[in-house]
Amino acid sequence: MKPHLLMSLISLAVFLTLTSCESTRSYPPGDYWTELGVISEDSRGNFYVTLDNNNTLWCSSSNLKNLGVRLNQRVLINYSILNSTSATYSYNVRLNKLDTILTKSIIPINGINPDSIGDDPIQVYRAWISGDFVNFYYTITGGGKRHHLNLAVDTAHLQEPITLQLRHNSLQDTMTNLYAGYISFRLTSLRSYIRNDSTHFKLRYKTKNGEVFTDNIAYAFKR
Repeated sequence: MKPHLLMSLISLAVFLTLTSCESTRSYPPGDYWTELGVISEDSRGNFYVTLDNNNTLWCSSSNLKNLGVRLNQRVLINYSILNSTSATYSYNVRLNKLDTILTKSIIPINGINPDSIGDDPIQVYRAWISGDFVNFYYTITGGGKRHHLNLAVDTAHLQEPITLQLRHNSLQDTMTNLYAGYISFRLTSLRSYIRNDSTHFKLRYKTKNGEVFTDNIAYAFKR
């Protein structure tokens, strides 16, 4: 996990709150949107962004490959719409900022790894589903160590609603600074443990005040 300083991501969270609406008539150059997506590739080898709502963005102002991103990488993109006249992409956009988002598969809890995945406190400010991902915006306290975050499922208890556990291992780091970050987990990786075409689950994480559980969430696997 690569943490970011708190204030920069609080600013980004404000962008998410204030700029997630879309005009269907015109796109003033000062307007911008901040959304999650993945890096995709067209038949000519050019990179573009597929948002979680399946809209596609052609970043005409930047060559995404020059930014060091890779195919299928999860990104948080801040952009301004230039036009929507392309027959290939949903929008032609100007890239204002792009951050890569740590993305992991859901792992099983077994008799070997409970200690290694940890269960240290984490403050979750937002947990939501978009596309085939469950996303968290969180804060942790730490010092100079790289903490570990995982979303785990107890494969011995798969009765619905399944509990997916957000696990934090601070590696006994000193608790001197406050950090914030985004992380995404692939819900498609649950297919390894579930035979049904859909499932219901709830999210669990541990704060300094104890365990927190979300309401039940429905997810359907794509065929």
